[in-house]
Amino acid sequence: MPLYTITTTLTADLDEDQVGRFAEAAGNSALSTSLLRLRDPFHGPWQVQWLFDDGHDRAAAAGDVTLAASLDDIEISTPVLEDLPDTNWLEQSYKQFPPFGIGPFFIHGSHFDGTPEAGKIALQIDAATAFGSGEHGTTSGCLLILDQLKTAGFTPRAILDMGCGSGILAIACRKIWDAPVSAIDIDPESVRVTKNHAAANNVALDARAGAGFAVVDATYDLTIANILPVPLKDMAADLMRTLNEGGYAILSGMLLDQAADVLDVYESLGAKLHTRLDRGEWTALLLQK
Repeated sequence: MPLYTITTTLTADLDEDQVGRFAEAAGNSALSTSLLRLRDPFHGPWQVQWLFDDGHDRAAAAGDVTLAASLDDIEISTPVLEDLPDTNWLEQSYKQFPPFGIGPFFIHGSHFDGTPEAGKIALQIDAATAFGSGEHGTTSGCLLILDQLKTAGFTPRAILDMGCGSGILAIACRKIWDAPVSAIDIDPESVRVTKNHAAANNVALDARAGAGFAVVDATYDLTIANILPVPLKDMAADLMRTLNEGGYAILSGMLLDQAADVLDVYESLGAKLHTRLDRGEWTALLLQK
């Protein structure tokens, strides 16, 4: 079905909550909505854009924008309607995600119809609604550390991927070790995507949605948490409590200058830094209990 956008600008003095409420009211039938500041990321005027399909009347959509602005007493520019080209967006997405390698891993989408290089560990991961295609510095750093552990002869008996996203790290673990893997995420959509990817890769995972370690009822020899610095610090005590003696934790999702702060918290709980792996502006830490 053909798509079109409606775009308008708002004054810079409005805050994000005001703009968000207006955008939601004006585009409650939109397929998606985007908000951004123009020219200056902190003080520039706002641009709001809604994406619609032809199932929603164009005049009605533009009228909703004008009406919402009037009701909220918000000054906007004249809404601009633009038709999008008739594009196969799935095909375009596939083109933007060609197969690539990270260490021993060969990562590809379901559209790949070739043969992975001999000796490589194939991971089928499609661009999806959950984070983790493998290209980002945080995910690739975790994959490389997993390979280092495997090469060193580490054989975990149980593995936890906390904040599993797309499931790529949990699936990689399942492919290189014959050990049960639990994959947990607070976002049910991430768990759904993880289960789909596990099925596509012919691996078994215990994938569950839940509020972090509140749903953890076991201990692990290896825990992976590729999240963000604040939740990494918040979950430190629980992660260390459920990590077996001598076990390893891979922490990522940190910028280079954030790693020391996260490491301090874990070292105060008895963890020891084994490896730090920097990838661009991101870093991953391998800790041992």
